[in-house]
Amino acid sequence: MANRLTGSFLLFALCGPLMAAPFAYVPQPLSNRVSTFDLSTDTNRSETARKANQQPKIIELPTQANPVAATPNLSGTFVYVVNKDSNSITIINSSNNTVTGTVSVGNKPIAAAVSRDDKKLYVAHEGDNSLHILDTSNLKPLKTVQLNHRPTQLLISEGGWLYVMSTQGKTVQAFDSSTDTLLFTLNTDVLDEGAKKSAGAPLAITSWAEETLYVGAEDGDIYVWDISDPNKIAPQPRIQLKEKPFGTKRTIKAIDSYKTALYAALHDGDILLIGTSTPGADYQTTVSTNTTPTGLNISNDLRTLVVTNDKNNNLALIATADNSISYVDVGAASTATGKFISAPSFQMALAKHSQDEEQNTYTWNVIKLQVKRIGNISGSSATVHYQTESGTAFTKWDFLESTGDLEFLPGEETKEVTIQIIGDTTVEDYESFYLKLNNPGDGYNIGPQGNTEITLVNDDSLPTGAGCAIGSNDKLDPTLPMLAGAALAWLTLRQRRNTLRRR
Repeated sequence: MANRLTGSFLLFALCGPLMAAPFAYVPQPLSNRVSTFDLSTDTNRSETARKANQQPKIIELPTQANPVAATPNLSGTFVYVVNKDSNSITIINSSNNTVTGTVSVGNKPIAAAVSRDDKKLYVAHEGDNSLHILDTSNLKPLKTVQLNHRPTQLLISEGGWLYVMSTQGKTVQAFDSSTDTLLFTLNTDVLDEGAKKSAGAPLAITSWAEETLYVGAEDGDIYVWDISDPNKIAPQPRIQLKEKPFGTKRTIKAIDSYKTALYAALHDGDILLIGTSTPGADYQTTVSTNTTPTGLNISNDLRTLVVTNDKNNNLALIATADNSISYVDVGAASTATGKFISAPSFQMALAKHSQDEEQNTYTWNVIKLQVKRIGNISGSSATVHYQTESGTAFTKWDFLESTGDLEFLPGEETKEVTIQIIGDTTVEDYESFYLKLNNPGDGYNIGPQGNTEITLVNDDSLPTGAGCAIGSNDKLDPTLPMLAGAALAWLTLRQRRNTLRRR
């Protein structure tokens, strides 16, 4: 029977059966393997699994020597495992949990991350202080960046910034993953004037969008920087972590965050939940685990906090609904550097689509776009919300709003959304609007291709013939001035409407 302990804080009160779930990919260095755990089979988290008395679903996958990190892509289709002693990456197809290959990398790889568009794999090497960038379509090298110091952890933010932490160098470097250019280098060993002490080396990092960077420091506290302007990095008040009796500071092993919640795993097995709006020690809640934490990751659906552990063979699973703990035996000690939880995703089948506007609003002049779900979707249902959004084309003038929820039944991979186009006879530039996905349910992500840009192609033309030729001696068509006046009035009205909408 699983050991359980009930904590005292609540993060999210989520209820109802869980129909799909993320998957934790846990490296096990001493066994040269990765164990994949289906979080939906955690009876502490899932009402469905609890009612069925379901056993934990664990799949063991072979790697090469000394796997120390596993990083998923956003689509939920691949996981990349860093094999430190083999100087290689093991590639796992996470749609069906099979090993598809291995690629050689540099000297002593230690961490990896995937760009938000899933096109680039970053691998940090402590053997030569380098960052290798690989093309995920063929796993061939694109570029090598020389780092200032030996890297320890990589982190990719929601907006696409890549953070490279160096414990040895006491720095965090930030890169723009769209261009792979350096944004800033932050010296984390700052002097806290109030405490009259230095932070020391960074041990773990996490971030909130491109606004806040959290650094778990050697002195046992978390230091905070406002990074919204890369040219003006501004330190914020540090977060002093709750101490043991008699003022004992504890070593930070890992941190993770989501919006207003920040989690810290400490060397003695305690997990702290810190409300970032009230970060003082009096507002920190402790959940004690029977582990020596090596990694920490909150699932993308915010239901489960997964703690890896090298004290024994168990993962600690904290349910965020009530902070109760369950343990699952994965057969060997585990470790993790950075993110290690993968989830399936919803995506648009097309990034761009063009359609003739037509001269009238015909019932047959509609746009039909496909929404797909990919990754490990077997045996589960799932929902996602869709919504049209105006660009240079506007709702009610150029198209009818389309919004709603798509429910995918078990086995369904594709759904269709229909949008009605409003035609006219006006000569105008091409216009565009968007169909966007959001609010995925049942443990899914929105993948890199989360929207389609729709271009309405103008198929009207200027009048020709008598009275329309410039410089012609033909008699002027008497209706032309009236038509021109009407067109001018219409264009003025349209311009005024567009101005008002932009306000």
